[in-house]
Amino acid sequence: MKEVNLCRPAIIADVLRYPVENPLTVSDAEAKRLEESGSLEKDTTKKPAAAGKEA
Repeated sequence: MKEVNLCRPAIIADVLRYPVENPLTVSDAEAKRLEESGSLEKDTTKKPAAAGKEA
């Protein structure tokens, strides 16, 4: 299992998922398929900034 971030909407397990739902946990095979289709963010280590904290 891998945690991934979408850069555009994609079908995952027969469900349309959107980038606003990031991060998503998917199987290794699904992660590879998404990567090959160009649906993943390039930098998957990004974490949203905590509310009230400046970067």
